[in-house]
Amino acid sequence: MSAKIFAFASIFALASALPAEPRANTECSKGTSFYSCFGQIGCFATDPCINGPPTASSTKPPCTTTTISTTPTISTSNPTVTPAAPKTNEATPRAYNIFIQQEDAEGDLTGHIDLRKNAEGVITTINTLVFDNLPADAKNCKLMWRTNATSIPSRFRGIGDGRAWIRQLTGHPAMGEKWVNKDLDQYRDPAADYPEKSQWDFTELFKAPFEQVEKAMADQRPVDVRCGATVAVEVKGSDQGEGENMVFIQHDQYHGIYLAYES
Repeated sequence: MSAKIFAFASIFALASALPAEPRANTECSKGTSFYSCFGQIGCFATDPCINGPPTASSTKPPCTTTTISTTPTISTSNPTVTPAAPKTNEATPRAYNIFIQQEDAEGDLTGHIDLRKNAEGVITTINTLVFDNLPADAKNCKLMWRTNATSIPSRFRGIGDGRAWIRQLTGHPAMGEKWVNKDLDQYRDPAADYPEKSQWDFTELFKAPFEQVEKAMADQRPVDVRCGATVAVEVKGSDQGEGENMVFIQHDQYHGIYLAYES
């Protein structure tokens, strides 16, 4: 080997054996420095080029092992189901004038309430109201009354004592069937008179401003009746006071007595 080649190899070996200069690296943790020699690259507490490679100090947090359960979780609680709110429905009646002093008078199909007492103190006209074809699940059946501002006084009027009472019948002749007043006796329950809680008093309302009538409608006490496929009631006016009494209310979707029920 020539002297030049030997000298070059000696210098190369000496340079390789010299300690590596540490290089500052902000990513190394406190107490360690960055080194790269003999295949060792990273952050070390001591120079790996002198004492051999120590255990590298990692800046990464230790790994965490997570155990994932493969067993399915089964809920034993029953799901909460919110029931739907009952639907409120309305039904309007077929109405009949009953000339109470005439047993053989045929039922007079009409479109209004017309309750009358003559000047002699005798009730001459009462009414029956029939609500047909109610659903089998009808419940909370209540009778109520209504009118509007344009109806006064043409469709909502009265004279004298304007009270009215209601009692439920056990049935009623069907639509189109011919009958006379005395035929209703079979549907009148002798034990079921006109209860006081079924009374409506229109006396002051017939002459009142509509704002007062409107408040009375909002505050009215409904009359509870038994639900069924057909609901029939009898309505009578007052036989009290001097002179004539009359309660007249037109029947349509805006006026008269109607049946409210839930289903």
